[in-house]
Amino acid sequence: MDKRYQIFISSTFADLIEERKAIMEAILDLNGFPAGMEMFPANDSEQFEYIKTIIDESDYYVLVIAGRYGSLAEDGISYTEKEYDYAMEKGIPVLVFVRNDIENILVKNTDGDPDKKKKLEAFKNKAMKNKLAKYWETSDQLKYAVSSSLLKIFRTNPKLGWIRGNIESNAELLNQLNNLRQDYDKLNNINLELQKQNVNYNKYDIDTERLSSGDDKFNINYEYTCLGENEFHRNNLSITWNDIISILGPKLNDEKDDDELKEILEKGLIVYLNYVDDEYDESSEYIDWFKVSEISYNKVKIQLIALGIVQENSGYIVLTEKGYREMVNIMAIKK
Repeated sequence: MDKRYQIFISSTFADLIEERKAIMEAILDLNGFPAGMEMFPANDSEQFEYIKTIIDESDYYVLVIAGRYGSLAEDGISYTEKEYDYAMEKGIPVLVFVRNDIENILVKNTDGDPDKKKKLEAFKNKAMKNKLAKYWETSDQLKYAVSSSLLKIFRTNPKLGWIRGNIESNAELLNQLNNLRQDYDKLNNINLELQKQNVNYNKYDIDTERLSSGDDKFNINYEYTCLGENEFHRNNLSITWNDIISILGPKLNDEKDDDELKEILEKGLIVYLNYVDDEYDESSEYIDWFKVSEISYNKVKIQLIALGIVQENSGYIVLTEKGYREMVNIMAIKK
């Protein structure tokens, strides 16, 4: 009987793109169906509810842990750990693969937040108690470990899977298989794009020529206090998009979360105020506390995403190739 299994892949995303690709190849080599966040980024609670339905439909669950804990839900638990807990709760066979040589992981692929580091260590300890847990160090090792582990569990713990049937009696099943094949085609296309590193910067189908950009100005609202004062002041700063890119671009050589990006913007604006101080009541040299409004920050981030300057993956923001070219063009000293 020709049976095909659906395997859910769970991990952080931006730091494990190549590893996830290797796992997908292993699953496809075994004639299985991979399912994961490439088709539905897990970055909010509503999306997580949908992901639970995909886990429910999966026969097996593969968890990969490396140097990042991942984006946090409102309860302070990462979506990756919530997926793992849900799979365990539903009794789905879970295979765990933990990166062994943490000290060799690039800094940009690890958590700088001490709290996240503690949560990651606790998560690893919990996951490694699973009897089907293994360590890995390279993508090739991971691919082999996943392939051999799946072959073993297919034999020792066979699940329902998908079985070919005749059209008359299995129309619904064939329809489900067709949907899965469509998902696979979509997933395969995404992988091809990642291999070529050819990001579709205008994936939101936006007419960028009509967007504010370049030397167009944007008003950023902020609050601040001065040294020796307890009074909060409110003001707004008119700044060009080129200047915003100059502030943020050099700091986005690796991924940043929203808190980190907002802090970079705020520190950069304080420096910027030193050059345009004549327009303001208080000298920026004496600013003690400075905070950009959430609305202004979100508008800046969304505008840069719409312009193709940055992209957001699984809660992390990074400069695109187009954004890097724009930054160099803006900041390079002309004759």
